[in-house]
Amino acid sequence: MAKWLLISDVVQLLHVPEATIYRWIRQGDIPCVVRSGKYYFKQSTLFSWAESKHIHIHKHFLAKQTNKIIVKTSKFQLIEALKKGNVFHNVPSSSKEILFQEVSSRMDLPK
Repeated sequence: MAKWLLISDVVQLLHVPEATIYRWIRQGDIPCVVRSGKYYFKQSTLFSWAESKHIHIHKHFLAKQTNKIIVKTSKFQLIEALKKGNVFHNVPSSSKEILFQEVSSRMDLPK
């Protein structure tokens, strides 16, 4: 699921003035979508764009956004599973899917 950002998010993320964001929009330099007069920025596209322009992304803002995303988009209670504890070492995996299968099979979760 795509994560969309508003101008205020982009200002904090890139640590540039709002006027700069609007200038980049006018110049067609920054990728965005306009809906009902508001500008929206696809997070993954913005990260790639910033990297290509050698613009630093502020990690503290990223951490806050990542935590929000995990809580909002979780289809199961990952937080509850993590609270149960257990640390697994040397879990064999050749992909993310296999890693999650292996870890979940080792966890003491309700059926």
